[in-house]
Amino acid sequence: YKSNHTTSTVLIIYDETKITPEQLLHMLEMTLQKLKKTARRKDNPQLEFAISTASLGLAAVGTYAVPALLPFNLVLVYFTAKPSFKGALRCIFKERRNGVDILDSIITIVCLLTGQAFAAALMVWCLSIGKTILGKTSDQSRKLLTEAFGKQPNFAWLLKDGQEIQVSVDSLRPGEIVVVNTGEQIPIDGQVHNGRKYLYLSSSILL
Repeated sequence: YKSNHTTSTVLIIYDETKITPEQLLHMLEMTLQKLKKTARRKDNPQLEFAISTASLGLAAVGTYAVPALLPFNLVLVYFTAKPSFKGALRCIFKERRNGVDILDSIITIVCLLTGQAFAAALMVWCLSIGKTILGKTSDQSRKLLTEAFGKQPNFAWLLKDGQEIQVSVDSLRPGEIVVVNTGEQIPIDGQVHNGRKYLYLSSSILL
């Protein structure tokens, strides 16, 4: 898959012989439901990098070519540095610990108070590069984990009223009976109920 935080889009490439579009949509729907429960604001490193790059260029022009732009540059740098300021406030008042955001904020504020717009903009730009690299590294790590754990079965055959019904593994509950056919992966952790040609599992702890 490929994701773009700026446009809030995701491109998914899948094998129709291994998963159907309906199953894929069901998995996406369950994922969105989980995200809604734990929804919280996240920074956009790509957008921050674009803004900080523009701010750095304007700060260079204001510092070395057009001094009249210096007040505007200082205000612009302040707004580009707001994520660091918010992180510092969170470390001080909520987490009550020392953090790198506090040091970054102190350096940026000192640069702004002394009129060093270019130095402050360069500082914020370097921070945005670090966030961009971290975001790409984290995204790559998530993709590797998806490739590793994505091979695990996402659906199981639930035995209900004598019928086998294909359901999502996340929807299973302890005590339900799951049918595992010959050659299939065992989708859950449980106890063997009975069976020869088919393996009946009484689900206990879901994987």
